[in-house]
Amino acid sequence: PPRRSPSRRRSPSRRRSPSRRRSPSRRRSPPREPRRASRSREPRRSRSPREKPAKKKEEERPKSIETLRRERKEREKANTPEAKLAAFKAKIAEDAAAFLAEAEAKQKEAAAAEEAKKKEALLAELRAAVADVRRLAAEENQGGELMKPAKVRVAMATKAAVAAGIPQEELVAASAAGAPQTEPASAAPAAQEEGKEEEGKQASRREKPAKPPKVRTKVHSLARQAAIDAATAAKGAGKSAPEIAKAAAAAAKAAGGDASDISKAAMLAVKISAGEALPPEEDGQDDEESSSSSSSDSSSSAEDEAPIEEKDRAKAKREGIAAAFYFGLK
Repeated sequence: PPRRSPSRRRSPSRRRSPSRRRSPSRRRSPPREPRRASRSREPRRSRSPREKPAKKKEEERPKSIETLRRERKEREKANTPEAKLAAFKAKIAEDAAAFLAEAEAKQKEAAAAEEAKKKEALLAELRAAVADVRRLAAEENQGGELMKPAKVRVAMATKAAVAAGIPQEELVAASAAGAPQTEPASAAPAAQEEGKEEEGKQASRREKPAKPPKVRTKVHSLARQAAIDAATAAKGAGKSAPEIAKAAAAAAKAAGGDASDISKAAMLAVKISAGEALPPEEDGQDDEESSSSSSSDSSSSAEDEAPIEEKDRAKAKREGIAAAFYFGLK
């Protein structure tokens, strides 16, 4: 190709836009030094900080001559007839001990099973005895003559179970087994039954006839006079205060007096033995009039004049005798 002449003018340089900036020059890093070749071409493994360096396996040292000799002597000693016989005897003793332990364990298990069987038989006897008593109690005559032997059977079964060491909880459970369980009644029927019972009581109170009026007789005065005479005679005979009180009470009872007359007789005997004045006899006319007029009244007035109950009579008798003994000991 033809050469360009040096005189030829070059094309004018292009003008750059003022907005276009020149990029900064890049800095190049210095060249790295070449790495030296490592002796071992194997790559290095990174170790974690927790990882411990592996210990070198210790090389087993050869045994010394003395150790070898001692081991040889022990082997020779174990192979002797005496050593073999001793090992055989030890083996026999070990087997015998194991056999005896096994036999003892079996014997204990058999004894425990026999004990459990015995306890179960005692509990079964107790259940049967209790069931027999319940069956007899449910009959009309409640077993009659058979009830006593049944109760004795229950007592003997309970005693045998306690002697065998059966706990109280099992005895109670065996006694309660088979008992009839009553179903709880509802609240409404119970309330109705209570209301009916209350109405029945009120009706019986209304229909209850009035008690007849208490008719006073001369028995009280006769009993009083008999007690006074007996106490006076006993005092004249030189008897003690309790004996005088007993004589007066016996005379009042013989005259037909009741518990109140006997109590009053004892009080009169105490006063006679002490030499005190006797109180005047109570007038019975007002009582007769009140009793006759009360016959036409309601049942409430008749109930006020009701006779003394048994406990009141006993109380009056105790008070009279106690008073007699008290004044006699003064």
